[in-house]
Amino acid sequence: MKRAAIYARVSSDMQKKEGTIQSQVAELHRQIKAAGDVLAKEYVDEGHSGATLDRPGMNELRQDLKKGIYDVIYALNIDRISRDAMHLNIVITEFLIYRKQVIINGKDYMNSPENKFELTILGAVAELERAKIMERNQRGRMHKLQQGQLVGGKLFGYIYYPRTVESSPKLEIDEVNAKFVRFIFEAYVRGNTSATEIARHLREFGVKGETIDMEVCRVRYILNNPTYSGTRYFNRLTDRKNNDGKRATIERERSEWIGVPVPAIVSKELFEKVRERLKYNRECYRNARGTQPLSNLIFCAKCKRRCPSFRKFYAVKRLKGETYYKRHYFQCNTHGENHNPQIDIRLLESCVREILTETVFKPTELIKHLDFFKRKVTGSKKIEKQIIEVTQKMRDLENQKGRIVDLYAGSGLEQEEYYKRMTRFNDQMDILQTEKKSLLRQLPLFEDPKLVGRCVEAYCSKIQNQYENCTDSTSWREFYLEFVKRVEYDKSHAAAVHISFHGSLPINLVVEGVQEHVEVSFTIRQNLSASEAALRLREFDFEDRSILGSPISKSTYLEVAKEIV
Repeated sequence: MKRAAIYARVSSDMQKKEGTIQSQVAELHRQIKAAGDVLAKEYVDEGHSGATLDRPGMNELRQDLKKGIYDVIYALNIDRISRDAMHLNIVITEFLIYRKQVIINGKDYMNSPENKFELTILGAVAELERAKIMERNQRGRMHKLQQGQLVGGKLFGYIYYPRTVESSPKLEIDEVNAKFVRFIFEAYVRGNTSATEIARHLREFGVKGETIDMEVCRVRYILNNPTYSGTRYFNRLTDRKNNDGKRATIERERSEWIGVPVPAIVSKELFEKVRERLKYNRECYRNARGTQPLSNLIFCAKCKRRCPSFRKFYAVKRLKGETYYKRHYFQCNTHGENHNPQIDIRLLESCVREILTETVFKPTELIKHLDFFKRKVTGSKKIEKQIIEVTQKMRDLENQKGRIVDLYAGSGLEQEEYYKRMTRFNDQMDILQTEKKSLLRQLPLFEDPKLVGRCVEAYCSKIQNQYENCTDSTSWREFYLEFVKRVEYDKSHAAAVHISFHGSLPINLVVEGVQEHVEVSFTIRQNLSASEAALRLREFDFEDRSILGSPISKSTYLEVAKEIV
């Protein structure tokens, strides 16, 4: 007679509610009694997937291996232990190390090599079955979405009705919570209330989400969710492995999204206004206390994200005591392989001004860096070919629209489906027309080189005049905001610092008899060796320290440090 332990598991909450776990336990009790063993302990996982080992019951089962609570383990099926072959091997190896017997569905799998081999094969089959289940679920989900059916769950402001025999799943507006959703959008779009303040007001009102208080992250989720404007999108996100090996969730291309119409709580106009304000707020520079002339214009060349500025204090020991200095830096906050070390603002600004004086102010030099003319030989033919391709796509789209109209006129298409397809065709046509117009704008630039030359000379003269009028930090910032699109830096290489200056100049064209305004971008790159960069910083240290490196008293330093903390 041996001491026996039972392990049972169900994956979903639905199985948990249906009581399938009790049927597993009852069958295992019968097997223990038939074998003449005595039950020592039960380990049960309800609503936990077999794809992971991090399960409460499984963790307790493995921890009790060392305690000698049981001698034999009973399970109803191999996939109850794990659906991953690697995880299954880990668990079985632990059982072998502590000399535990494993009985699955009444069969001893530990007393012969053949049974051990069969156990490994069954584990691989369980893993394959899990992958097939996931694939079938995904295929069924996509089929339902393409039929216009919801596959999601609850959402604040709506009541979710699951699928029944008579009807598909649907969302209906919950007027009790919908008024709070409208309050969130209307308060935010006014411009004088932040998401944090809105969340605080809602908590004071006692408003809660499905299970948690209305925190600021939940308010931002509501503001960014297009469902509230009448369309719930699926297939929006996907997983991707980063260079550092970690997985990250990113958005798919907009064309891959699948939208399902739902009742709208707010209008599309209000939702678009909120999106514009969210975008504006993301681009605004928040560190007002440390705003620099180039703030909000510096980007990391590796991860392409905006780099904030910060100030750093350090002390230098003198004969009369310690003297405290401050420095300002831009820094990339991305971690992993795409991380870019901090860069001194003085070094970056000196490179920008050098690019301006040596390249941007000189028309003959600037025209060499126009992105549009870097492949001048094939550029014109390439654009003409693209215009022909876009025009052909527009014709094909018109033919498809004609067939849909004929199908609808012949009662071969429902009205709702007809409107849905026509809306999709109109959106595609707008995109193609915008693309064609953009290509037509570019074509005259190749046909009239003198026009580009005149515009470059006028631009160089204008930017040089404004450069010479800059006298203080405010005027420099206004100058950079007007003439600089972005500045990228790469300091990840120990031997050099790479700077990329991005700008654009205006060109007035006549396209199909209409006056058009075109922005032609240019990119200027500069490389500094590590020794040259260090020498520049050394020279800055010997220059007037009252600009960026002024010494401050210890009391002032302590006050600022306290303020930061």
